Amino acid sequence: MIRAHACYSAVCDACGEPLRDPDSEAEVHFATEDEARRVARSYRWPVTSGALICPETDPEHQAALDRLMPAEPMPLNQPTLDGETA
Repeated sequence: MIRAHACYSAVCDACGEPLRDPDSEAEVHFATEDEARRVARSYRWPVTSGALICPETDPEHQAALDRLMPAEPMPLNQPTLDGETA
């Protein structure tokens, strides 16, 4: 018998590699998106609402992580010790 199965896999947005079982190196499949995200987090993949990044540390992956970071906050006009605005 042959059956069709719908499943999910966690795939790195930077390099396109799927999450693999560390022992067998087989691609891991999940029943739900939430399960795929939860397991990816447990394998130390940074997970956001819109992206998954595997834990590689090369420049391509670092650039992908940097794009996910929020913008630097703008400095406020804070008074200095002498009462002037910086």
